[in-house]
Amino acid sequence: MALSPQMKARLRAAQYNLNTHDGAAPRRGADIFTGGYPATWAELVGQHQAVARLQAAIASAQAENRRLDHVLLASGLPGVGKTTLARLIAGSMGVGFCEVSGPVSVDEARRVLRGMEDRDVLFWDECHQAVQGGKGKAEWALHLLQDGRLLTAAGVEQVADITVVMATTDAQRLPLTVLSRLPIKPVITAPSEGEAIDLVCALAGRMGITIPDEVVTAVAVASNGSPRDMSALLIAARDGHAVDGRWDLNRMLGWCGVTADGLNQLAQEYLMVLLIQCNGMAGQTTIASALSEPGPLHHTEQLLTNKGLIEITPQGRRMTTAGAERTMALLDVDAA
Repeated sequence: MALSPQMKARLRAAQYNLNTHDGAAPRRGADIFTGGYPATWAELVGQHQAVARLQAAIASAQAENRRLDHVLLASGLPGVGKTTLARLIAGSMGVGFCEVSGPVSVDEARRVLRGMEDRDVLFWDECHQAVQGGKGKAEWALHLLQDGRLLTAAGVEQVADITVVMATTDAQRLPLTVLSRLPIKPVITAPSEGEAIDLVCALAGRMGITIPDEVVTAVAVASNGSPRDMSALLIAARDGHAVDGRWDLNRMLGWCGVTADGLNQLAQEYLMVLLIQCNGMAGQTTIASALSEPGPLHHTEQLLTNKGLIEITPQGRRMTTAGAERTMALLDVDAA
């Protein structure tokens, strides 16, 4: 039977769709936790309030046989476990898990979503970067959250009924229209001193190493409670110990470029620029230019503010007395 031109066109389009179905297969089951992530809520240290909120939301969704509502994991503190929480959400729901990060375009989202099924979890890390170049860049995300559809150049496309878990260290940059469509907003906090020590011990256990108490304490303090930085410090300590059998704290800190009180290289340079070149007071743009730092200084300034070393004022960034004393101590170390 001869095919009409219209039928031939439909067959070509169908073949194109099959050939371009390149959505990444979501991780499922134990594969979600590959890389040493906690696989159960019981293994997670801290974040008790966030865990309670998420577990209640998951129980509600499962009882009503529906997907989990969209989630916002927002904290100005980097490395406090947002990715871990997202993976635990997917694992607890028994669904698939896909991860994207940064300024994701609608075409990139489309490729990922093609491989996803109803109720799967799409984890979008550093989602605030979607609005780089204007809030209109996130317009497609609004339609996904609101209607479960993608607004592409070719028209509206229905996708799987998924849960979007958005994570950010700068939620204020997201449009209010997007924030309002993320109804679950658990409170994420920095770990306490005791929780930080428990985190170090848990990470060391997953790495299969036994470390002295003084190393545990040093890692907890120097990491500022960030599991990501804890891992880097523990790896440095482990590797140094493998060389000569010593747990050398100074070597560990030096290899990671961090001071014992948790100042990384950029934070140290920031303090020196603010004190020496700017006489203790300057705007963020001036400091960034002096540092030749193209990226944002948000995390560094938050770290220094939390430690009481700088203050952010309407006139600019001002060094505190404690900040001046700490900077002078850094300069003494460099001079030595």
